[in-house]
Amino acid sequence: MRWLRYLQTLPEVLMVVAVGALLLFTLMYALSSVAGLYGAAAGVLALSLIWDLAVERPRRQDQLAEAFAASRRGTDDGALQARTAPANRTPPGPWSALVRTAPATLATVPMIAVAFGIADLRGHFSGDDGDPGVHVPMEIGASGSIEVEGDDRRSLRITLLGTYIGAEPPDPSVERNPAMRYLAAEVRVKNTGTEASSLPTWTLLAKGKYSGREYDPLPAGAQGLPLAPFALSPAEVRTGWVVFEVIPLEGAEWFRASLPRYPDLYFAIRSFYEEKVSSSERTGATD
Repeated sequence: MRWLRYLQTLPEVLMVVAVGALLLFTLMYALSSVAGLYGAAAGVLALSLIWDLAVERPRRQDQLAEAFAASRRGTDDGALQARTAPANRTPPGPWSALVRTAPATLATVPMIAVAFGIADLRGHFSGDDGDPGVHVPMEIGASGSIEVEGDDRRSLRITLLGTYIGAEPPDPSVERNPAMRYLAAEVRVKNTGTEASSLPTWTLLAKGKYSGREYDPLPAGAQGLPLAPFALSPAEVRTGWVVFEVIPLEGAEWFRASLPRYPDLYFAIRSFYEEKVSSSERTGATD
Protein backbone atom coordinates (compact mmCIF):
# COMPACT_ATOMS: atom_id res chain seq x y z
CA MET A 1 0.00 0.00 0.00
CA ARG A 2 2.94 2.32 -0.62
CA TRP A 3 0.86 4.39 -3.03
CA LEU A 4 -1.21 5.68 -0.07
CA ARG A 5 1.68 8.06 0.59
CA TYR A 6 0.77 9.87 -2.63
CA LEU A 7 -2.65 10.96 -1.30
CA GLN A 8 -1.96 14.57 -0.41
CA THR A 9 -5.29 16.37 -0.87
CA LEU A 10 -8.89 15.82 0.20
CA PRO A 11 -10.18 15.22 -3.38
CA GLU A 12 -7.66 12.43 -3.80
CA VAL A 13 -8.73 10.80 -0.54
CA LEU A 14 -12.38 11.07 -1.54
CA MET A 15 -11.58 9.57 -4.94
CA VAL A 16 -9.90 6.56 -3.32
CA VAL A 17 -12.86 6.11 -0.95
CA ALA A 18 -15.26 6.23 -3.92
CA VAL A 19 -13.18 3.67 -5.80
CA GLY A 20 -13.15 1.42 -2.75
CA ALA A 21 -16.94 1.60 -2.49
CA LEU A 22 -17.21 0.86 -6.20
CA LEU A 23 -15.01 -2.19 -5.85
CA LEU A 24 -17.15 -3.52 -3.00
CA PHE A 25 -20.29 -3.03 -5.07
CA THR A 26 -18.48 -4.65 -8.00
CA LEU A 27 -17.74 -7.77 -5.97
CA MET A 28 -21.36 -8.09 -4.84
CA TYR A 29 -22.81 -7.52 -8.29
CA ALA A 30 -20.24 -9.63 -10.13
CA LEU A 31 -21.18 -12.64 -8.02
CA SER A 32 -24.72 -12.49 -9.37
CA SER A 33 -24.08 -12.29 -13.13
CA VAL A 34 -21.50 -12.02 -15.86
CA ALA A 35 -23.04 -8.70 -16.85
CA GLY A 36 -22.13 -7.32 -13.44
CA LEU A 37 -18.51 -8.36 -13.93
CA TYR A 38 -18.28 -6.62 -17.29
CA GLY A 39 -20.03 -3.54 -15.97
CA ALA A 40 -17.73 -3.36 -12.95
CA ALA A 41 -14.60 -3.58 -15.08
CA ALA A 42 -15.90 -0.84 -17.34
CA GLY A 43 -16.71 1.29 -14.30
CA VAL A 44 -13.19 0.93 -12.89
CA LEU A 45 -11.66 1.89 -16.21
CA ALA A 46 -13.98 4.86 -16.51
CA LEU A 47 -12.95 6.06 -13.05
CA SER A 48 -9.34 5.61 -14.04
CA LEU A 49 -9.85 7.82 -17.06
CA ILE A 50 -11.52 10.48 -14.92
CA TRP A 51 -8.62 10.33 -12.43
CA ASP A 52 -6.11 10.77 -15.21
CA LEU A 53 -7.93 13.73 -16.74
CA ALA A 54 -8.66 15.47 -13.44
CA VAL A 55 -5.46 14.77 -11.46
CA GLU A 56 -2.63 13.16 -13.39
CA ARG A 57 -2.74 15.26 -16.54
CA PRO A 58 -2.62 18.63 -14.69
CA ARG A 59 0.31 17.29 -12.65
CA ARG A 60 2.22 16.29 -15.75
CA GLN A 61 1.52 19.64 -17.37
CA ASP A 62 2.79 21.47 -14.28
CA GLN A 63 5.95 19.36 -14.23
CA LEU A 64 6.58 20.04 -17.91
CA ALA A 65 6.07 23.76 -17.34
CA GLU A 66 8.51 23.73 -14.42
CA ALA A 67 11.10 21.82 -16.43
CA PHE A 68 10.75 24.25 -19.33
CA ALA A 69 11.11 27.22 -17.01
CA ALA A 70 14.19 25.67 -15.43
CA SER A 71 15.77 25.15 -18.86
CA ARG A 72 15.38 28.86 -19.58
CA ARG A 73 17.22 29.93 -16.46
CA GLY A 74 20.98 30.08 -16.11
CA THR A 75 23.32 27.31 -15.15
CA ASP A 76 23.18 28.13 -11.47
CA ASP A 77 19.40 28.10 -11.43
CA GLY A 78 19.44 24.89 -13.42
CA ALA A 79 21.78 23.28 -10.91
CA LEU A 80 19.61 24.44 -8.04
CA GLN A 81 16.53 23.08 -9.76
CA ALA A 82 18.30 19.76 -10.30
CA ARG A 83 19.18 19.56 -6.59
CA THR A 84 15.66 20.40 -5.42
CA ALA A 85 13.70 18.52 -8.09
CA PRO A 86 13.60 15.17 -6.24
CA ALA A 87 12.01 16.86 -3.21
CA ASN A 88 9.39 18.72 -5.28
CA ARG A 89 8.65 16.09 -7.87
CA THR A 90 5.16 14.68 -7.51
CA PRO A 91 5.12 10.88 -7.70
CA PRO A 92 2.69 9.22 -10.09
CA GLY A 93 -0.82 8.51 -8.87
CA PRO A 94 -2.06 4.98 -8.28
CA TRP A 95 -4.13 4.83 -11.48
CA SER A 96 -1.76 6.47 -13.96
CA ALA A 97 -0.17 3.19 -15.07
CA LEU A 98 -3.56 1.63 -15.73
CA VAL A 99 -4.81 4.64 -17.67
CA ARG A 100 -1.70 4.72 -19.84
CA THR A 101 -2.36 1.14 -20.91
CA ALA A 102 -3.96 1.79 -24.27
CA PRO A 103 -5.72 -1.58 -24.78
CA ALA A 104 -7.42 -1.40 -21.39
CA THR A 105 -8.60 2.16 -21.97
CA LEU A 106 -9.85 1.38 -25.46
CA ALA A 107 -11.70 -1.66 -24.09
CA THR A 108 -13.91 0.54 -21.90
CA VAL A 109 -16.48 1.34 -24.59
CA PRO A 110 -17.02 -2.22 -25.92
CA MET A 111 -17.12 -3.61 -22.38
CA ILE A 112 -19.86 -1.17 -21.44
CA ALA A 113 -21.74 -2.16 -24.60
CA VAL A 114 -21.37 -5.86 -23.76
CA ALA A 115 -22.57 -5.25 -20.20
CA PHE A 116 -25.68 -3.42 -21.35
CA GLY A 117 -26.32 -6.05 -24.03
CA ILE A 118 -26.11 -8.95 -21.59
CA ALA A 119 -28.32 -7.15 -19.10
CA ASP A 120 -30.87 -6.44 -21.82
CA LEU A 121 -30.91 -10.07 -22.93
CA ARG A 122 -31.31 -11.27 -19.37
CA GLY A 123 -34.25 -8.94 -18.90
CA HIS A 124 -35.81 -10.06 -22.20
CA PHE A 125 -35.56 -13.79 -21.55
CA SER A 126 -36.58 -13.54 -17.94
CA GLY A 127 -39.77 -11.72 -18.95
CA ASP A 128 -39.62 -9.64 -15.76
CA ASP A 129 -39.88 -5.89 -16.33
CA GLY A 130 -39.81 -5.10 -12.61
CA ASP A 131 -43.43 -3.90 -12.63
CA PRO A 132 -45.95 -6.78 -12.48
CA GLY A 133 -48.97 -4.57 -13.12
CA VAL A 134 -52.40 -6.05 -13.84
CA HIS A 135 -52.65 -8.50 -16.76
CA VAL A 136 -55.82 -9.59 -18.53
CA PRO A 137 -56.13 -11.54 -21.80
CA MET A 138 -56.57 -9.61 -25.05
CA GLU A 139 -60.09 -10.93 -25.58
CA ILE A 140 -63.34 -9.19 -26.33
CA GLY A 141 -65.13 -8.35 -23.11
CA ALA A 142 -62.05 -8.76 -20.91
CA SER A 143 -61.69 -6.10 -18.26
CA GLY A 144 -59.42 -5.15 -15.41
CA SER A 145 -59.51 -2.76 -12.48
CA ILE A 146 -56.69 -0.58 -11.24
CA GLU A 147 -56.56 1.69 -8.21
CA VAL A 148 -54.07 3.82 -6.35
CA GLU A 149 -52.41 1.69 -3.70
CA GLY A 150 -53.90 2.49 -0.32
CA ASP A 151 -56.49 4.88 -1.79
CA ASP A 152 -59.72 3.19 -2.92
CA ARG A 153 -61.20 6.60 -3.74
CA ARG A 154 -59.27 6.54 -7.02
CA SER A 155 -59.97 3.52 -9.20
CA LEU A 156 -60.72 2.74 -12.85
CA ARG A 157 -62.25 -0.21 -14.64
CA ILE A 158 -61.14 -0.69 -18.25
CA THR A 159 -62.89 -3.07 -20.65
CA LEU A 160 -61.70 -4.22 -24.08
CA LEU A 161 -64.62 -3.97 -26.50
CA GLY A 162 -62.80 -4.89 -29.70
CA THR A 163 -59.53 -4.99 -31.62
CA TYR A 164 -58.68 -4.11 -35.19
CA ILE A 165 -55.84 -4.82 -37.65
CA GLY A 166 -55.92 -3.44 -41.18
CA ALA A 167 -54.62 -1.07 -43.83
CA GLU A 168 -57.31 1.51 -43.04
CA PRO A 169 -57.74 3.15 -39.62
CA PRO A 170 -60.99 2.11 -37.92
CA ASP A 171 -61.78 5.77 -37.30
CA PRO A 172 -62.47 7.45 -40.69
CA SER A 173 -61.44 10.82 -39.28
CA VAL A 174 -57.83 9.57 -38.87
CA GLU A 175 -55.71 10.37 -41.92
CA ARG A 176 -54.47 7.20 -43.63
CA ASN A 177 -50.80 6.55 -44.39
CA PRO A 178 -50.62 3.95 -47.23
CA ALA A 179 -47.14 2.81 -46.16
CA MET A 180 -48.28 1.86 -42.66
CA ARG A 181 -50.65 -0.56 -40.97
CA TYR A 182 -53.18 0.20 -38.23
CA LEU A 183 -53.70 -1.66 -35.00
CA ALA A 184 -56.41 -0.41 -32.68
CA ALA A 185 -58.31 -1.26 -29.54
CA GLU A 186 -61.82 -0.11 -28.69
CA VAL A 187 -61.99 0.36 -24.94
CA ARG A 188 -64.38 1.56 -22.28
CA VAL A 189 -62.99 3.37 -19.23
CA LYS A 190 -65.17 3.87 -16.15
CA ASN A 191 -64.26 5.84 -13.07
CA THR A 192 -65.27 3.46 -10.28
CA GLY A 193 -63.83 5.66 -7.52
CA THR A 194 -65.32 8.54 -5.60
CA GLU A 195 -62.94 11.21 -6.92
CA ALA A 196 -62.18 12.52 -10.40
CA SER A 197 -59.42 10.70 -12.27
CA SER A 198 -57.56 11.23 -15.53
CA LEU A 199 -57.78 8.85 -18.46
CA PRO A 200 -54.72 6.62 -18.87
CA THR A 201 -52.13 6.92 -21.59
CA TRP A 202 -51.75 3.97 -23.98
CA THR A 203 -48.81 2.05 -25.45
CA LEU A 204 -48.62 -0.85 -27.89
CA LEU A 205 -45.85 -3.46 -27.86
CA ALA A 206 -45.19 -5.05 -31.26
CA LYS A 207 -44.62 -8.76 -31.79
CA GLY A 208 -43.14 -10.77 -34.65
CA LYS A 209 -40.18 -9.51 -36.69
CA TYR A 210 -40.08 -6.20 -34.83
CA SER A 211 -40.81 -7.65 -31.39
CA GLY A 212 -40.06 -5.31 -28.54
CA ARG A 213 -40.80 -2.05 -30.38
CA GLU A 214 -43.27 0.21 -28.57
CA TYR A 215 -45.67 2.65 -30.23
CA ASP A 216 -47.63 5.63 -28.95
CA PRO A 217 -51.20 6.16 -30.22
CA LEU A 218 -52.23 8.62 -32.88
CA PRO A 219 -54.12 11.75 -31.82
CA ALA A 220 -57.72 10.87 -31.09
CA GLY A 221 -60.12 11.27 -34.00
CA ALA A 222 -63.88 11.75 -33.93
CA GLN A 223 -64.40 8.20 -32.65
CA GLY A 224 -61.24 8.08 -30.58
CA LEU A 225 -60.86 7.90 -26.85
CA PRO A 226 -59.69 11.29 -25.55
CA LEU A 227 -56.03 11.15 -24.65
CA ALA A 228 -54.74 12.14 -21.22
CA PRO A 229 -55.00 14.50 -19.52
CA PHE A 230 -58.79 14.21 -19.60
CA ALA A 231 -60.62 14.04 -16.28
CA LEU A 232 -63.36 11.52 -15.58
CA SER A 233 -65.88 12.37 -12.90
CA PRO A 234 -66.97 9.63 -10.48
CA ALA A 235 -69.11 7.00 -12.28
CA GLU A 236 -68.40 8.66 -15.67
CA VAL A 237 -67.74 6.35 -18.64
CA ARG A 238 -65.79 7.05 -21.83
CA THR A 239 -65.68 4.74 -24.86
CA GLY A 240 -63.56 5.06 -27.99
CA TRP A 241 -60.78 3.76 -30.20
CA VAL A 242 -57.08 3.92 -29.40
CA VAL A 243 -55.36 3.77 -32.81
CA PHE A 244 -51.70 2.93 -33.49
CA GLU A 245 -49.85 3.38 -36.77
CA VAL A 246 -47.25 0.62 -37.13
CA ILE A 247 -44.88 -0.94 -39.62
CA PRO A 248 -46.70 -3.47 -41.87
CA LEU A 249 -46.82 -7.13 -40.82
CA GLU A 250 -46.59 -6.32 -37.13
CA GLY A 251 -49.07 -7.50 -34.56
CA ALA A 252 -49.64 -6.48 -30.96
CA GLU A 253 -48.25 -8.38 -27.98
CA TRP A 254 -50.09 -6.12 -25.55
CA PHE A 255 -51.92 -2.84 -25.15
CA ARG A 256 -50.90 -1.07 -21.95
CA ALA A 257 -52.84 1.58 -20.03
CA SER A 258 -50.68 3.72 -17.76
CA LEU A 259 -51.54 6.37 -15.22
CA PRO A 260 -49.27 7.90 -12.54
CA ARG A 261 -49.59 6.20 -9.13
CA TYR A 262 -51.76 3.43 -10.63
CA PRO A 263 -50.41 0.00 -11.58
CA ASP A 264 -50.17 -0.54 -15.34
CA LEU A 265 -52.97 -2.54 -16.98
CA TYR A 266 -52.04 -4.90 -19.84
CA PHE A 267 -54.39 -6.43 -22.39
CA ALA A 268 -51.98 -9.16 -23.54
CA ILE A 269 -51.99 -12.04 -26.00
CA ARG A 270 -52.73 -15.41 -24.44
CA SER A 271 -49.12 -16.66 -24.25
CA PHE A 272 -47.88 -13.47 -22.56
CA TYR A 273 -50.84 -13.44 -20.18
CA GLU A 274 -50.34 -17.07 -19.15
CA GLU A 275 -46.61 -16.49 -18.64
CA LYS A 276 -47.32 -13.57 -16.29
CA VAL A 277 -50.00 -15.48 -14.38
CA SER A 278 -47.67 -18.48 -14.01
CA SER A 279 -44.85 -16.22 -12.83
CA SER A 280 -47.12 -14.57 -10.26
CA GLU A 281 -48.26 -17.97 -8.96
CA ARG A 282 -44.67 -19.16 -8.56
CA THR A 283 -43.77 -15.96 -6.73
CA GLY A 284 -46.78 -16.35 -4.44
CA ALA A 285 -45.89 -19.95 -3.68
CA THR A 286 -42.33 -18.95 -2.84
CA ASP A 287 -43.53 -16.22 -0.47
